[in-house]
Amino acid sequence: MNRIYFEPQVMSIPRGAELTTEAAHPMPGAAQALGHLADSYELVVVGDPPRGVLDAFEVPIQSTSDLPPEPAFGSWLITDDPGSCLARPPGLKTILIGPRRPATNKPALRFDVEARDLNAAVVEILTREAMA
Repeated sequence: MNRIYFEPQVMSIPRGAELTTEAAHPMPGAAQALGHLADSYELVVVGDPPRGVLDAFEVPIQSTSDLPPEPAFGSWLITDDPGSCLARPPGLKTILIGPRRPATNKPALRFDVEARDLNAAVVEILTREAMA
């Protein structure tokens, strides 16, 4: 089965240093969005999610410390860190979450899709799956 790898910061609301002892909260709509992917993909969070975030999800989410060197064909990485796109293993498709970058003369980052948030990233994956 293909996997969706995602970094913890794309599924939780950022919090300030003064809130580090409290449990974090998932992004609005994140549980429903990931639920749409759970039938076709294994969901894997890369790294340690903030305390309490995974409790909000009703779908099974695995955890790993790093991306595999050879991911299954058709797997995705959802990240908000352009550096993660550069360091991805060959064959892993990437979605960069965040505001669109302005046009520049600098070389473009290596990623497959841009999305404004996790919900938009899920729509992109489902659209590409339906069109395949």
